[in-house]
Amino acid sequence: MPHARAGHVRWKTAVIFAILSAIGAYFGSFAGTLIPENQLLFLFSISMMSMAVRMSMPKKKQEEASAAGEQVNVWRAAVAIYMLFFNAEALNM
Repeated sequence: MPHARAGHVRWKTAVIFAILSAIGAYFGSFAGTLIPENQLLFLFSISMMSMAVRMSMPKKKQEEASAAGEQVNVWRAAVAIYMLFFNAEALNM
């Protein structure tokens, strides 16, 4: 509470984050009942690995970021293809 009283909390952002998180949790729990456990665990592990890679990369300056935009799209396509391939393999288990 002292942190909030000191004015360090962005309340508008916090409320938006809370609402969107609740909506995501609802739909995520619904999707969790439709997706087999092995596939769900696999997708979660891919998500965590991709976030770990992204967090380990240094931030780029604005000029570099706009120049690297095409490289990011290629990276996303490669990850999507990788996920689809191994997701199909998980179905055969």
